[in-house]
Amino acid sequence: MRVLLTSVGYKPAWNIGGPVHTVVALAEGLARRGHEVWVATTDSNLTERLAVDTEAWHDLDGVRVRYFRMQESCTKRIPLDYFRKSNADYRAPDFARWLRKAPRFDVVHSHLAFAYANRVAAAWCRERKGPFVYQQHGVFDPVRMRHRALKKRLAFALWERRACESAAALIALTEYEAETYRALGLSGRVEVIPNGVDLPGSPPQPQGARASSRAQLRAQLLEKMPDLRDEEVVVLFLGRLHPTKGVDVAVEAFLRLDEPTARLVVAGPDEFGLREGLERRAREAGARVLFLGSVSGGLKSALLHRADLFVLPTVSEGFSIALLEALAHGCPVLTTEGAHFPEIEREGAGLVLPLKADSFASAVGDLVRHKERRGARGESARRLVADRYTWEHIVDRFEHLYKELT
Repeated sequence: MRVLLTSVGYKPAWNIGGPVHTVVALAEGLARRGHEVWVATTDSNLTERLAVDTEAWHDLDGVRVRYFRMQESCTKRIPLDYFRKSNADYRAPDFARWLRKAPRFDVVHSHLAFAYANRVAAAWCRERKGPFVYQQHGVFDPVRMRHRALKKRLAFALWERRACESAAALIALTEYEAETYRALGLSGRVEVIPNGVDLPGSPPQPQGARASSRAQLRAQLLEKMPDLRDEEVVVLFLGRLHPTKGVDVAVEAFLRLDEPTARLVVAGPDEFGLREGLERRAREAGARVLFLGSVSGGLKSALLHRADLFVLPTVSEGFSIALLEALAHGCPVLTTEGAHFPEIEREGAGLVLPLKADSFASAVGDLVRHKERRGARGESARRLVADRYTWEHIVDRFEHLYKELT
């Protein structure tokens, strides 16, 4: 099959978050199976631009990728924070011009609601009578739709509804997300296919290589945390610093925690300017909280390997890649109902808590004090991912769907 994926970003645009990880894993997984995979994306990396050639196609691990130059939304020039802090819709006029002359694709799959490419690709598929697949990545959750609600309601009425109604299949990450399509009055076919993750250490490496790899990861971590001690319990928050992600709750929980061996590490891009205030509050309280900013590659892997607990006090998630990565590394997870991942608690891999700092402080304190409980939950976490959420399982499901639609 020849497949076109449209996305707001592609590697190395990791600051954008989960959707980029999803598109990269899906594209490379399909390419390894012999499919011809094209990715049309933008040069955005959330708060910055990628230093890439936006005029050429790139061959990245068997995938043809074009980073179309993003044109910033005119609303960014309005001198109000409501607009300045609002992401553009990743408008890339060159993508529309290229698509008019593009070769035929067996399937076109667009990622992330309200992206400019969605309406362009949907119109192209209507004209060519080819199957169009639409994936919202949690954006239609009523909680998230209330954020900049007027702008989203207008965009949905003016063009996003038409794109969704053009889809041969609407992709939901969870059953809850499937319901959010219905709540918007969309009656088309919905397929529930979650995100996936690669298990660390697969394929297995020789014993010497594993030891060398662990030493390299530890060295990278010690560059950022030179005072890190082996006996410390590292509690990790990994994600964008965004109001819906709950980083403020994680910090507030740590301010109420009286566990001298515990340290909170906050890693992720400061999308909404939250870091300065939270860092100052932690410093004034004398809390052991470290902000690392954006992390990727070896440093991110080192953090996940070293973390003893993972916290995500989220208001709303589609299906968090960061949670999956933590579980895959055998790290117990503390999150909320907003993660829409009840299996975490049901399978003993962590706890689903109320969105309150006191609740997180109490749960963190209990697991910091009881190493054996952390160990048991960590084993359950890795087993949960291995059984249900590896990328091999997920790519199987997309491949089957695409073949059915063609």
